[in-house]
Amino acid sequence: MNPIQRENIKRYLNGSIHGFEDHIAREYDLTLVLNGSRFVTFICTPEDVKELAVGYLLSESIIEHYKEIKSITFHDTNQDSGELHVSIEKELQYQYINDDIYIVRKINTSCGKNRIYHLPALKRISQRETYDIINYEKIDYVMENFNKKSTLYKETRAVHSCGISDENDVLAFAEDISRHNAADKVIGKAAMSQITTSDTIFYTSGRISSEIVQKIAATEIGTIVSRSVPTYRAVELGKRYKINIIGLVRSGRMNLYTSTSY
Repeated sequence: MNPIQRENIKRYLNGSIHGFEDHIAREYDLTLVLNGSRFVTFICTPEDVKELAVGYLLSESIIEHYKEIKSITFHDTNQDSGELHVSIEKELQYQYINDDIYIVRKINTSCGKNRIYHLPALKRISQRETYDIINYEKIDYVMENFNKKSTLYKETRAVHSCGISDENDVLAFAEDISRHNAADKVIGKAAMSQITTSDTIFYTSGRISSEIVQKIAATEIGTIVSRSVPTYRAVELGKRYKINIIGLVRSGRMNLYTSTSY
């Protein structure tokens, strides 16, 4: 699936209008069918869709390990929508409203969650006693490499980027029109590639929201780094879960919102 649509548009520049071909990010409706039932619909960038589903199941604590997934099958309905059928070991407990309505979630491009009906709190939080120790000079170096990987952003200016790194390099990378989807994709990539996430760092191009912190808290990752800033609720959660939150990373400079250095 191509995440880019080429479209002839016009541009006003210095008093005149010119035509040119622009590269526009596509939106794709991906429905996760879990153990035979429609569970969630993502509005996403149409690439790394299996990784998106795996990361979502892990970050929402629906599963604890990738090995709990028995099968994943993708069905492309048309160029704008498709279904991902996933079978997992555990039996899901659905709250039926009537014969036609059950819990469905929709993840939209604003990066929040439009829940028609809420699932019970399922979060599995990785318990930490101390913050991970950080090498700040290497965070600066890895952030530079992370930024260079954002090829879809450079082409469309319409997506968010997320990565997981060790101290020296980016181990997994993903982009999506939703920062939450990008986070789930990179978590899924790490799991499917059998990358051990303890002592790793999560990088994001966008702001650090409380939901991003909650997703990372469900993994073994102990540090979140962004070239943007966190919300105050994200900082509060970072302190509660002993997660380093580092923002506004620029050459030789960064803000430490929660840190072992305090």
